[in-house]
Amino acid sequence: MRFGLCTVALGALLAAACQPTGPAPLTSAPAGATAPAWSRHELGAGGPQLGSVIVGGSGLLAAGQTAQGGGIWSSVDGLTWTAVVAPVTGRQITALAAGPGGFLAVGSEPTGDERQALVLRSTDGADWAPVAGPPEGAFDLSGVAASRDRWVAIGSGSSASIWLSEDGATWRAVTTPEDAGRLTAVAAGGPGFVVVGERGSNVSGVPAAVVLISADGATWTGLADAAAFGATSLQAVAATADQVLVGGVELHPTTGAATPAIWASPDGGRWTRATVDDPRASSGGTDGQPDFFEGALVTRFVRTDGGWLAVGTGTDSRVDTMAQDLAIWQSADGRAFRRLDHALRFEAGVDPGFKYGPTGAAAWDGKLAISGIVTGPQGAVWLSPPRDGGTEPSARPSLAPPSEGSPEPRAATPAPMASG
Repeated sequence: MRFGLCTVALGALLAAACQPTGPAPLTSAPAGATAPAWSRHELGAGGPQLGSVIVGGSGLLAAGQTAQGGGIWSSVDGLTWTAVVAPVTGRQITALAAGPGGFLAVGSEPTGDERQALVLRSTDGADWAPVAGPPEGAFDLSGVAASRDRWVAIGSGSSASIWLSEDGATWRAVTTPEDAGRLTAVAAGGPGFVVVGERGSNVSGVPAAVVLISADGATWTGLADAAAFGATSLQAVAATADQVLVGGVELHPTTGAATPAIWASPDGGRWTRATVDDPRASSGGTDGQPDFFEGALVTRFVRTDGGWLAVGTGTDSRVDTMAQDLAIWQSADGRAFRRLDHALRFEAGVDPGFKYGPTGAAAWDGKLAISGIVTGPQGAVWLSPPRDGGTEPSARPSLAPPSEGSPEPRAATPAPMASG
């Protein structure tokens, strides 16, 4: 079994107070929405590789990395980025969020031979300072979200994976359900807070979705019927007052084919599988399935004026490598998604692992921005409506598809997506 050799760890766990009603597909098509046009802007070899992007400051704020280390950048228009927290060697800033009193950035930094969690705080998005002391027992923080009066962070630690704070400065670890798995995304809204992820063995290669829900960030409930999501690894979550979306990838148990998967719920308890129209991810391969790790995965949701965008990576397996593209799906209601047509500007790069593709997304003032990493490697942003000065990469050379007996792509585990 090809898939048994490697698995994709993609998401975070969504907690639900009630069981899902068993995700039956909806068939309504997106209506009343026009597919947005995009331009691609590469940030250069010396520029930042941006990750988590949020609305804040004078326009946008983004966490990112350069050769010097992790920092925070701001932009008025999505084109020009200015460091507001200079890169620091060894520092990693993985997520940003806006909340009570301003903004938080979370990640990790070295301390001796180990790493400890990092929290930076700002009232205006321009001036940042670390909080005194990392959250209790935390080694690394990978996501953060805020309600009107509190913050929740997720990550890894000595005895916890979720932390709670009322002020963004003083944190306490909270108890999570046993075997909560690997948490990678968190959102505020809907029933309160929602966390998603996956459980699964890299040996067996069979992922299982995990969903946690909390009304207050202190007490968490795991989804009782997570098996209804199938062999799905969740990496994306978004919530409004009346809708919760979770997304990721469903992996075929024998071929390892990657099918983009999205579920919607009005309350975190009743779940329905959304229709994800993706012809590029559903053609070819054995028995009509794509080849090993070929297809697409959802890593981010963005609420727009016209509904939702789902953002992720499209993959095309080749001999000992994998072509990776920016994939964008559009929906008017969060229940039926249609992928935008492929274009050269969406091609990210070719690599044996998950090295290229989108890393963050945000909507502001009727505009859209997606950050990512493209061939170089270098940072890039895709902007809608399109801006002047965009780049259109040359078509990449044809790559031979896998053949019987040829090496399989060495599909590395993708890095967790920041949830800010």
